[in-house]
Amino acid sequence: MSVPFWDTRVDGTRVVLDDIGTDNPWDTFIIVETRVPGISKVKATRNKDVDVKKPKGAKGAAITFGGDSPADVSVEVQIWTPAQWEAFQRTILPLVDPPKPEAYPAPLTCQHPELALKRVKSLFFTAAPDIDIENGIGTVTLKAKEWFAKPKKVKQKKPPVVRSPYIDVDKRAYEMGLAVGPSGLDAIDALISPNASGANSKPF
Repeated sequence: MSVPFWDTRVDGTRVVLDDIGTDNPWDTFIIVETRVPGISKVKATRNKDVDVKKPKGAKGAAITFGGDSPADVSVEVQIWTPAQWEAFQRTILPLVDPPKPEAYPAPLTCQHPELALKRVKSLFFTAAPDIDIENGIGTVTLKAKEWFAKPKKVKQKKPPVVRSPYIDVDKRAYEMGLAVGPSGLDAIDALISPNASGANSKPF
């Protein structure tokens, strides 16, 4: 346990909620089916990947849409009792900031109405929690990014091979030892000419 920061007054001058928080779903943040103690405020921002090209001296612009960017998520957790702080360190901290340096952080399934609104299902926590203390209330800030599964490579279909009508002609001309011009027309003329290789010559 670290140094306590909660308000220990008992004279009734401070409104103290219970150790769980409230039943309001907008104040409830869940990580891997574990509720974060206290009151959580979640903000998710999703940007669109767009490329805007505006011709000089012209009105308007060409906009190319490149898909959705991963959402940036910030969670502020208010904690005000010893039980909340102990539960946060015991159940939440090892998830968002693994204690072992070699432990690779994994994306975690998270639940909150703000995340559902932005269609965010899994988060990758990008920083260790920060805490600010004021008037006996600790505000823990969590930073995360939306996690996407690695996109599958789309196989490009090869264009169909179109056989040139000059291939057989060029081959026959080569076998006959005839000169073939750059366009293949010399070979065609030679093969269709009745005097090219005697009476037995056959047009292609």
